[in-house]
Amino acid sequence: MKQIFSRAVGILLVLALSACSTNGKPKAGASYSGTIDVPKEKATSALLSFKISDDGTQVTKISIMLTDLHCETMSAGSMSQSASGNFALNGNQIDIQSDSIGELKGSFTSASDASGTIHVAMKYKIMGSSILCDLGTYPWKAKAR
Repeated sequence: MKQIFSRAVGILLVLALSACSTNGKPKAGASYSGTIDVPKEKATSALLSFKISDDGTQVTKISIMLTDLHCETMSAGSMSQSASGNFALNGNQIDIQSDSIGELKGSFTSASDASGTIHVAMKYKIMGSSILCDLGTYPWKAKAR
């Protein structure tokens, strides 16, 4: 009886470890989108989207869209910013810095879900002058589409 129980526990451990090894990896070629929890006095809605490379090792585009934006340097009914490039992933970890968006940190909790924090610090030009809209750091969640 002890031997059967030990084998059953061993099999369950192998199955659990196998399931965990596939969790937390981004879906290759997928686009993820979700919300950023920005306070309503800074923006009435804040959306985040990003695209994973076909081999699943990089983020190739990040976009944020804000509605009713209010920062120290400006206000806008809506504003979007994006950054394209080859932003490397470290396994299931996201740690990306972009001059146009800010800093995106987080992890993939499954192939279809990711979450973390974003420091929204958008740099843009108006009539040749560089302006920074720094909203602060907030949590985000995204799902693969």
